[in-house]
Amino acid sequence: MMDDPQIDQALLAGTGDAALAEAVKADLDRLSQGAAGPELAEMANELLQGRTNLRAVARSGAYAEQMLNGITAFRQRMDSMSQAERDRFLEQARRLLEESREAPM
Repeated sequence: MMDDPQIDQALLAGTGDAALAEAVKADLDRLSQGAAGPELAEMANELLQGRTNLRAVARSGAYAEQMLNGITAFRQRMDSMSQAERDRFLEQARRLLEESREAPM
């Protein structure tokens, strides 16, 4: 994972939470490795290298289709789960975030 204090500060400012900022950075790192295709890899690399920011990405149409596809797939996955499955999924996400808050940086 790239270690750039400016990127870290921007993510912290955007999330307001150090653990969440680290999680976002880890996700961007996975995206930059091609986890969701070449377009989002390019976007993640641009963000991680400081050549753009999340606000610019959100306003740009260049990545809109890929981001919308990812959001739609996530929404469909959540909608296909039973309420109990969604509750377990959300509890696991909360637990992982809490554990990352407690871990030394």
